[in-house]
Amino acid sequence: MENVYDAVRGIMGDTQVPGGEIYTDTLLQTHYQAAYSEMYRAAQSAQYPLVRRESYYNLPANTGYLNPATAFIYNLGQPESVEVRINVTVWSVSSFSPTTPGLGFATLTTSTNTTLNSGNQAVLYGLAGVSDDANDQWTVTVTNPSTIVLNGCASIAVGTPVTTTAVLSSSAEQFNALTPVERLSWEDVAPVDRPLFYAWEGNVFRFPPCSGIVQLRIVYSLSGNAPTIITQPVGVDDCLGFLSYRTASLAALSRSLVQRASVYENLSVGPNWLSQQIPGGMLAQLLSPAIRNLQRLPPSKRRSPPFGRLRNRRWYSW
Repeated sequence: MENVYDAVRGIMGDTQVPGGEIYTDTLLQTHYQAAYSEMYRAAQSAQYPLVRRESYYNLPANTGYLNPATAFIYNLGQPESVEVRINVTVWSVSSFSPTTPGLGFATLTTSTNTTLNSGNQAVLYGLAGVSDDANDQWTVTVTNPSTIVLNGCASIAVGTPVTTTAVLSSSAEQFNALTPVERLSWEDVAPVDRPLFYAWEGNVFRFPPCSGIVQLRIVYSLSGNAPTIITQPVGVDDCLGFLSYRTASLAALSRSLVQRASVYENLSVGPNWLSQQIPGGMLAQLLSPAIRNLQRLPPSKRRSPPFGRLRNRRWYSW
């Protein structure tokens, strides 16, 4: 998101003061959300692939309810899979040093010594103030028991890293998929060792309570609402140009800069978008690869692969 806001300020020439004098994040947020919604609607019409994310969270013992926001998931559209593992060891994170450009790793410090060895895998979640790709599963190099290098982590600072809610954890177990059910049947029984199923009810997750910590890996599609956390990636490949110019056109119109708004509107969505919902300009260019890929397939197989690191998992259409 911050890249979009900075690009808009560059387009509008508001770069003398960091964060903008006129086109501040607060002013741009509404216009950015409108641009994102337009992109989402156009992508749905073109059967563009869903934006898919993967998040981790340690569910406390004796807990059967999880609001996605508690797990730092703020724009979940629909869960696709939930996997779990137990026997999880947890350490609080006291500091985090983002990646130096070109090096491809980040370093964190834990509040207490870990039991990790170089080559182990560990999960980091709950870290703020850096690009969200830091919150993931990593192979680590252990400099000393409390200093851990995340190999391949290319996260960058977005403000100052905030470790208040950051957790590093590890388990020797493999993740196992839970079976989704429509509703959980609650019974007065003792907590189980591990859950076998889950329910997605009323936009919250429900699980049979467990006697110990359960580590969750949740794969989900994003909703049509724009990400609201400044460090969250938008998740759509090559969309920076469209979002920047469309947001700039709406922001310019809000400042009564009608001529500039018209120019940026034509560049971003083309002349027929508002009247006929026919995408043009950068929006058409953004969608055209998906359309071409769909046209190569027979109608019965016109389903598109997801983005990014989950690209090879399965095919999924809007």
